[in-house]
Amino acid sequence: MAQSGKRLSELVADIPAYHMKKTKIECTRDVALELVSRATKEFATERVNTMDGLRIDWPDAWVHVRPSATEPAVRIIAEASTEARVDELCAMFAKRG
Repeated sequence: MAQSGKRLSELVADIPAYHMKKTKIECTRDVALELVSRATKEFATERVNTMDGLRIDWPDAWVHVRPSATEPAVRIIAEASTEARVDELCAMFAKRG
């Protein structure tokens, strides 16, 4: 604020808005692991991180898919610049499960 002379509300308005959605698909651990394995191969040309499940990054979004450690399920978390893109990513990975 001191450097720019802007009010806090003006600085906050300059920060891009992102949408996030978390979903859970109930399935066996084997199905969850297979989903992560297939998606890792299918999206191998994207920016992929497999440290904790599967995270895929695109310029406008990211998705994280991982088997739950505490219940028979796979968790899908997506973040994108639009709500429609978040819904698209969650649906895309949920139908693979």
